[in-house]
Amino acid sequence: MSRFDEILRRYKERTACEPSRPVELQVLARIRAQEAASPNAIIALPAFRPGAMAASLLMGMFAVGLVPAATSAASPVSDLSVFSPDTPQLALIQLGKTR
Repeated sequence: MSRFDEILRRYKERTACEPSRPVELQVLARIRAQEAASPNAIIALPAFRPGAMAASLLMGMFAVGLVPAATSAASPVSDLSVFSPDTPQLALIQLGKTR
């Protein structure tokens, strides 16, 4: 018998409270029931996995397909040009210069 059950037994002797089974098991059963009914647990079932994989594939293809359409040919300088090796503001180039 756990220490918690011992405390409940002593409490029951002093009061009219009489739990039918250990309270810990009742609490764990409620937690498991809530977790089983959660949307994440339902979506993780094997029946939903192919649908989730197809949806993620479509979202990835849609996101990759938007990149060429979002960048225009009129602006050849991208936001990532600061990371190119020939940028004039590159930190390594600045470190090699002497003043």
